[in-house]
Amino acid sequence: MPIFVKLWMIHIALLGLMGLFLSEGFAGDGVVEGKLICLACALSCPVDADRSDSEYPHLGVLQTENADIWYFEETPESRRLLQDESLRNKRVRVYGTLDSTTHRIRVHRWELLP
Repeated sequence: MPIFVKLWMIHIALLGLMGLFLSEGFAGDGVVEGKLICLACALSCPVDADRSDSEYPHLGVLQTENADIWYFEETPESRRLLQDESLRNKRVRVYGTLDSTTHRIRVHRWELLP
């Protein structure tokens, strides 16, 4: 496995742990724009690797133009952003409460961009 994939996996694990300890750490309302990508697909093994989707579930995240990754808190407003594969690689603007420490967004609303 390439070293950058291992580093990304460690990064994701650390952000998840930080989220557990800082669950009420949301800083304030804001707007983030970027492209919806699937985190599992972006970090997955080569195409010919033997894996099933149940091992690596699809998870939508927002990648900004400067390559920052923002994670969505699971809410009814974020459900399509997290799960709808037809939105992958589309540009969106997300309005919500931002936690810049863990890069999590509590989505209030969102819109597709041209």
